[in-house]
Amino acid sequence: MKSFATALLLSVLLFSFFQSFDCRVWRRDVPDLDEDEDVDEDMEDDGRVYKNPRNSPSALCPRDEEHAAFLGQKCLRKCSSDEDCKSKKKKCLCDNACGMSCIKPERECEELRSPALGTVTLTGRLFNDRATYSCELGYHVVGLKERTCQADGNWSGQAPVCKQNVYCKNPPHIDHARHNALPEQTTFDLDATIQYQCLTGYVTNGFPRAKCLAIDNAASWFGPDISCEPRSCGAPQDTAHGWHAGECYTYGCRVVYHCADGFELVGRNERTCQADGTWFPKDLPACVLVTAVQCPPPENPSHGKAIFTSCSYNSVVSYECDYGYTLLGESTRRCGADKKWSGTMPKCQAPCVVPTVQQGRVIVSNTSRPNMTQSSGEPLMVTHGEHLSLECEPRYEPTLNNTPITCNNGTWSHIPRCVPARCKYMAKAPRNGMVIA
Repeated sequence: MKSFATALLLSVLLFSFFQSFDCRVWRRDVPDLDEDEDVDEDMEDDGRVYKNPRNSPSALCPRDEEHAAFLGQKCLRKCSSDEDCKSKKKKCLCDNACGMSCIKPERECEELRSPALGTVTLTGRLFNDRATYSCELGYHVVGLKERTCQADGNWSGQAPVCKQNVYCKNPPHIDHARHNALPEQTTFDLDATIQYQCLTGYVTNGFPRAKCLAIDNAASWFGPDISCEPRSCGAPQDTAHGWHAGECYTYGCRVVYHCADGFELVGRNERTCQADGTWFPKDLPACVLVTAVQCPPPENPSHGKAIFTSCSYNSVVSYECDYGYTLLGESTRRCGADKKWSGTMPKCQAPCVVPTVQQGRVIVSNTSRPNMTQSSGEPLMVTHGEHLSLECEPRYEPTLNNTPITCNNGTWSHIPRCVPARCKYMAKAPRNGMVIA
C-alpha cells in the first residue's frame, strides 16, 4: 500500500513537471501579438491596394524608392492613412524620399558621438529628431551639418568631421543626373566618393563616380565623366494615307499625325516618347476615306423627331419636340469620321398641367414660357422647367412655404395646397388666468 502511494505521488509530480514544461515551451514559441517587432515584410512594399480607394499616394510627399535606395535609405511599408499599417503602434507619416510610410514614432536612433574637435547637439533620438554638428574655432564642419533620425532607425547620411581648410564643396552638376549625397550636404572630406545616376528616361554613358582629392594642398572633385542622353523610341510608324510631323524621337518628344486630302483622322493625333523607349499611345491613328463614312440613321426621341437629309460624313441631324414638350440636350449632332453621331440624343420633356388650388391661386413665375391661354374646359399647360408660386386667401397658408413648385417632365415637384393658417404666437394670458391651446 505504501509503495502504491509512493508511485501515485511520483506520477502526479511528473505530470505537473511536464505540464509546466510544455507551458513554458508554448509560451516561448508563440510570439507576443502585442509586440511590434520589425519584421522584414514591413520593410518592403507588398503592392497591396490601399484600404480606402479614395486615397492615393501624396503629391506633397511622393514615394521614390529608387532614389531612396540610391541614398542608402530603407523604405518601410507604404500607406495613405493609418489604417494601411499592420500595427496600431505605427502611423502613416512622411519619410522623405520613401514618401508616406508606416512608421513607429517611438523607435529610437542610436546615440551619436561628437566628432574630434567638435560637438553634436540632439533634439532627441525619435523619428524626425535632428542632430546638429559644430566645430571648434578655426575648424569647419566637413559633411552634413545636420542629420535626421529616419523611420528605419538610422541617422541620415554619414557623420561629418572637423577640418581646417582642405575639403571639397558642392559636387559637380551633371544635366539630367543626380548623385547619392543628401542635398543639404555642401562640404565633403578628402577621399569622399559620390555616385551619379541619370534621371528616368535618360541613358548613362561614361564613368559615374566622383572623388574628392587634394593636390598642392587644395581639394577638388575628380569626375564624374558621364553624359545623360535621352532614351530613343526610334522613328514612329506612319499611318496609311497619312504622315507624322516632328523629327525628335527621344524621351519627351512628340509627333503629330496628319491625313491626306479626302481622309479624316480617327484616333489621337499625337504620340509621345516615354521613359521606357516606347511611343504612347501604342496604337496608331487611322486615316479614313471621308466618302466611305456613313453613320446609322438617327433615332427619333420619344415625343419628338430627328430631321436629317444625309447620314454621310459631316452631315448634321437636328431634333424637334412635339408641341408643348421641351428639348433637353443638344439640338444638333454631327456625323464623325468614326461613323458615330456626336454627343448623345436629346430628350423631349413633357409639359405639366397647372393645378387648381382651393382657397388660393397659382401664378406662373417664368415669364419666358410660351403664350398659353386657358379656354373653357381646357387646362393651362406649362413647359418642363417652369416654376409656380402660390398665393393663399386670408387665414390660409401654403403647406410648404418658400419652396419652389417646378415642372419636371410632366410632374410637379410637389402639389400646391392652401391649408388653414396656424397662429404664429400664443395669445397673451389674462390677468389672474391662463391660455389653454
